[in-house]
Amino acid sequence: MQLPMGTAQLCTPSLKRTTRPTPGKASRRRRQNHRVPFESRPRHDHGRLRISTTMTTRPMNTDNQTTPAGFIPALRFHALTRLYDPVVRLTTRELTIKKRLVGGLGQGVQSVLDLGSGTGTLLNLVRSAYPEAKLVGLDADPRIIALARAKVQNDVDLVHGDATNPPFAPESFDRVVSSLVLHHLTRQQKLRALSAARALLKDGGELHIADWSSPHDVVMRGMFLVVRMLDGFETTRDNVRGDLPDLIREAGFGDVVETYRQRTPFGSMAIYRGRLGVAEGAEK
Repeated sequence: MQLPMGTAQLCTPSLKRTTRPTPGKASRRRRQNHRVPFESRPRHDHGRLRISTTMTTRPMNTDNQTTPAGFIPALRFHALTRLYDPVVRLTTRELTIKKRLVGGLGQGVQSVLDLGSGTGTLLNLVRSAYPEAKLVGLDADPRIIALARAKVQNDVDLVHGDATNPPFAPESFDRVVSSLVLHHLTRQQKLRALSAARALLKDGGELHIADWSSPHDVVMRGMFLVVRMLDGFETTRDNVRGDLPDLIREAGFGDVVETYRQRTPFGSMAIYRGRLGVAEGAEK
């Protein structure tokens, strides 16, 4: 409203709205850098303060670990290593034969070495059956050891090393187990690995191996060709001939027997057991 001239005008506060200056990029960056990560913010649950305990773990550093000369990865190619568990589960009836192997380990087992422990499936089954036993896994592939570390319990030792020259003191274990490892080795490598396993066992100890075996019939022989083309004809020759029991005996084990056999979509598999301190063919 306009007042007549000469009339004193009242001083009223200005109603004009003031705006804050727009922060620059540097100011916005400073505020963003001081924000608390979402995972570490306190969360409220029904009136009680609950702090998030989300943890992050660093992957195993495998940069300085190497594989032996001539080493064949679990599925022939390193790029397929991460697919090992689903592939083996679907093609070998893995849990059936590994549970059978663990079921045959016997009483009073206090220490077990898994020779070529892979992703740790067999170690987990052994842990369930023997919760107080000392468990050690040995594998030559640092990539697959990293996968196993995510699966097994923290009290299981995973060691990088060669099955033909394992880095353990003699007579360290009650049982040595191995699954789907020997068919990756040449005949001489098989003998060295089996002899090393014998040296690591205490008197009265046992070796239990699950691997491809001589075929049940022509169908199983034909299906096993897929495995032989993937893993090599030379390394699988002893398996298809049924020579593994003879190699176990040659390495110094007694009472060598085939304890179980099964058909799979890609050939026949068997479990073999050898003992120390028992004469060949004797009962224990």
